[in-house]
Amino acid sequence: MEIKSFRVMKIAVTVNSNQTSIWSSGINQNGAYLAKMLKEGGHSVDLLSQTKGNYSFVKEVKDLIGLDIIEISEAVDVGYDVVIQLGLALSKEYHDKFILSNPKMKLVAYKCGNDFLTDMETIIFGNEKRENAFSDRGIDAIPDQIWMIPQMEKTCYSYYKFQLKQEKATVVPFIWDPISVESLSKKSSYSTYTKRDINRIAIMEPNISVMKNVFHPLLSVNEASKSIDIKSVMMIGADRIKDRPRLLQILSDMQLFKDKKITAESRHPTLNIINNHADLVLSWQWENNLNYLYLDVAWMGWPIVHNASMCKDVGYYYSEFNVEQSAEVVCHVIKNHNNDIEYLNRNRKIISRYTSKNPKMIEQYNELLEDLVNDKFRRRTYDVNKNEIR
Repeated sequence: MEIKSFRVMKIAVTVNSNQTSIWSSGINQNGAYLAKMLKEGGHSVDLLSQTKGNYSFVKEVKDLIGLDIIEISEAVDVGYDVVIQLGLALSKEYHDKFILSNPKMKLVAYKCGNDFLTDMETIIFGNEKRENAFSDRGIDAIPDQIWMIPQMEKTCYSYYKFQLKQEKATVVPFIWDPISVESLSKKSSYSTYTKRDINRIAIMEPNISVMKNVFHPLLSVNEASKSIDIKSVMMIGADRIKDRPRLLQILSDMQLFKDKKITAESRHPTLNIINNHADLVLSWQWENNLNYLYLDVAWMGWPIVHNASMCKDVGYYYSEFNVEQSAEVVCHVIKNHNNDIEYLNRNRKIISRYTSKNPKMIEQYNELLEDLVNDKFRRRTYDVNKNEIR
């Protein structure tokens, strides 16, 4: 399939470079994948940040994506056609400076976090860090359009419009790229999945929100352990909650915990865990129905058990909050994954719909950009089976 002809544009994507790695933040990953896809689609793309950040971050971006980090203060005279704010919001002050160099410049707010639930949690439970981040930010620029990833549309569509004071909001195709997992695999000499006894389970949720945490997976492994032998369950990213009294009360009713087979660990890179400590990754989410974790794990051939309804055909799927079904799927995987010889190739073919190897996705982003710079707007609908918008 050939990509339709399009106008080459100067595009900037914002990231937050004050981190150890571009892969340590899901939003930064999204920015990197978006920039890479737009660059491969023929556009002139820069990554912008408030500062150039630490050396390792800058070098990593240059080596893997071939893009430099440019400080916003140094980019105002470039004359961008489009600025896509993703890793950090553009202030009204800087927006006005960009407009001086190109009065027709358009600003897109690319939304990939569930602000609706996060702000709800902040208000009810308190989150001083998030509250301070907003109070210290000053006045944000009002974007010309809002683009949101598919899993956020259901809960956040109306809230994004209210929050950003912009009615022009639409879903866009989801983007992922194997560059991170393949680079780390090469660097650390990791391989794709090889046959082994499957009895070590990793739960790799961040445990900072009701959206993604260990609670449901713990119930699932407890149920599965009634039928199969489980050697270990690692709760990655759970070290900060491991001493919570209610969690300990719940764990105390599980034989796996009594047998000292459940441990709480700090966060570690996914490939490190699956290559050295786990045979299967068990995941759960609530209104976050596409996650890089699933794609990273399945791309490398490891079994991923999840409940994300927007990618049912990736890995092994169970429905919503169904503990019994998730336990059945875990048991099935433990017994049968080694015989699924087409798993890796099948999943890579499926996952390719999210990558820049999908010409239709590049074409659709070009259509979005063309509408944007020509002051046109059409709200799209999302096709989960094709990762396409209509």
